Amino acid sequence: MSQENCIGGHALTTALQDLMVRWRRMKGHPTLYLPGTDHAGIATQVVVERMLSKKNISRHTLGREAFVDEIWKWVRQYGDRIYNQLES
Repeated sequence: MSQENCIGGHALTTALQDLMVRWRRMKGHPTLYLPGTDHAGIATQVVVERMLSKKNISRHTLGREAFVDEIWKWVRQYGDRIYNQLES
């Protein structure tokens, strides 16, 4: 994910989640905030499917195991960028 793909919505979502957790903590509630990068992996799956479709490959013809391997390759290549953008 390039910097231009990190839109205001990403920052707003993270900021709102952080705000709500801090508010509850200030009110004395026990809190744990474990921010993630992708709920259920759906966005990652879509990105990898688009990447494969440019090579005329579908996840169905690739098969589950090979498709999961492609997803992990993508995560290894771009995962650090996503975390760095969240830290910014």
